[in-house]
Amino acid sequence: MEFTVDRKRLHDALQVVGGVAMMRTLKDTLQNVYVEARDDTLTLQATDYEVGVSLRIPDVTVEKPGVAFLPSAQTVGIFREVSEPEVTFKATQSRCDIRAGRSRFKVVLADPETFPGLPSFPTTLATRAKRDDLLHMLKHIVFASAEERTRYAFDGIKLLIGDGLVRMVSTDGKRLAYYWLPSDPEDASEIEALLPARALGHFMKALAGDDEDLELAVESNRFAIRSSNVEVHCQQIEGAFPNFVPLVNKELSRSVTLDGEEILAALRRANLFAGSESRVIRLRFEAGNVNVNSSEAEVGEAQTDLPVDYDGEALELGFNPDYLLDFLKIVGTGPVRMEFQDDQTASRWTCGEHFKYMVMPVSR
Repeated sequence: MEFTVDRKRLHDALQVVGGVAMMRTLKDTLQNVYVEARDDTLTLQATDYEVGVSLRIPDVTVEKPGVAFLPSAQTVGIFREVSEPEVTFKATQSRCDIRAGRSRFKVVLADPETFPGLPSFPTTLATRAKRDDLLHMLKHIVFASAEERTRYAFDGIKLLIGDGLVRMVSTDGKRLAYYWLPSDPEDASEIEALLPARALGHFMKALAGDDEDLELAVESNRFAIRSSNVEVHCQQIEGAFPNFVPLVNKELSRSVTLDGEEILAALRRANLFAGSESRVIRLRFEAGNVNVNSSEAEVGEAQTDLPVDYDGEALELGFNPDYLLDFLKIVGTGPVRMEFQDDQTASRWTCGEHFKYMVMPVSR
């Protein structure tokens, strides 16, 4: 195998595919990237069995077609250190010579026959989506999932397709993110899947450089997304996702509209004195005003008053500041609507038409 490729294009692809290959795995062979050069196209693949990624790089100068199984860590490291515009690969059965300007590298190859390959794309299409729309959905969902891999139901992200909508939901038990998009085709059959949050993080990276419409498919225990140059697979996970519908649709008796930039600044100030263990800031609502405050014994306190259109009875709610800051970093500036009821009921935060974010208050 021999080819010459634009360094940046290959580096970007290796960052995505190598991210899967370099995950901790019991099989050393999975820590390699499968590279195939053929018909002026370079195809990179990697899998850890839970997630699989395939990226195509067209318009590559292929002098000699073939395959190579490159160690991911070393190959990604090489591209991190070189800056020449083009890189040339020459691979034999056991070694690959990489040349970038005046730098030369010799990399020992793994046996390509040990690469397990990726499953074929499911034959039944679930729906289609615009790349930007799907990435926007993933951005608004993945951050709220649990990080504890032992809590499968919470670690998973719920995908629902049907009734003319594509919906995703994530929760860690104390907050919940819900996002929906119109479905194409609208008459698609109803589909449910529970997907690993880590896999969707890889999906975001793989799709970020693509600019085409996407196809989504669910089959048996697999989920996959593809465009002309990107294909990403993952295994579904087992578990019963909590019933979220009553929560996101619950009637809440009070509401205020906040300026996103103002409430973000107030929360950042309060976060300075929210404590490292207790992690709580308080929002005290009074007629025409919300006071954002925090205090920590022997350290100090912070308070910021924000004018709001509120005429209900006085009420104070405590929140983990990280949960509110995460939300505001995602939605950016603009009006934010907060609906709430009491200090025992989850508040609902919305910005725009398609996103709902539920946060449980912190008890005293």
